[in-house]
Amino acid sequence: MSKPSDPNAEMMKRLQELQKEQLMISRLTKEFSTILDKKQLQLVFNKTFKAEMGFNDCMMIRNVKGNIEIFGSGTENQNYTTDQQLDRYVKKCLDSAEPLLFDLKELSPLPSCFTEAKNSGMRMVVGLGLPAVSESKNVLFLFYKSFISRDTIPERILNGISTQLSITFHNIDVQEQLKIFQGNIRDFPKEVEKEKKSGHGFHGIVGQSEAIQFIFEKISQAAPSQSNVIIF
Repeated sequence: MSKPSDPNAEMMKRLQELQKEQLMISRLTKEFSTILDKKQLQLVFNKTFKAEMGFNDCMMIRNVKGNIEIFGSGTENQNYTTDQQLDRYVKKCLDSAEPLLFDLKELSPLPSCFTEAKNSGMRMVVGLGLPAVSESKNVLFLFYKSFISRDTIPERILNGISTQLSITFHNIDVQEQLKIFQGNIRDFPKEVEKEKKSGHGFHGIVGQSEAIQFIFEKISQAAPSQSNVIIF
C-alpha cells in the first residue's frame, strides 16, 4: 500500500518550482533588456537562453511591414520571400494564447526553414507568438532533437519573457534606424556642397543669389541638431 503524500511537502515543492521559474524569468529578462544589436542577441541565444531553456536551436520569424525576416541562433538575419506554409504556422502561433508544440515528423508540407531544421536532426518545435510592438509581428520557434511532450514545455517562463523579447527587437530596430540617421547627418555637409556646385539648388530650393546661399549655409549648420529651428 502506497504511503499518502504530504500536502505540505507537495505545496513546498510547488512553491520552490515557482520560485525557480521566476528567478529564471528575471535572469533572462535582464539579459535581453541590455541588448541593442543582433550580434549581442545571437550571443545570448547561443549561451544564456539555450542553457536555461535546454533547446538545441532557435529561430525568430519576424513580419515587419509585410517583409519576412528570419533570425536564428546560428545565422545572420535573412530576408525570405513569402512562404504560405510558414505563414500558416506563424499565424497559428500569433493567434494562440499559449505556446504550441509541433512534431516535424508528422507535419507535411513543411516550410523551407523547418525542412532545414529537420534535415539537421531536429524533431520537435515549440512556437510562441510574441506581443506585437510597433508594426512588427514576431514568433519564436525553439527546436529540440529529442521528443518532448506538451507537459514539458516551459510555458510560464516563455510567457514571462515574451514581452521583453518583443521590446528587445524593437530596441534593435530603433538602434539600426538611428545609425542610418546618424550616417545621413554625417553625409549631409557633403551633399550640400555637391548641390551648391551643381547649380541645381539646395534640396529642392532653387536660388543662386548671395542671400539664398547664406540661408543654405544656415540650414546646413542647423541640420545635425534635432531641435526645432527657425531660419530668417
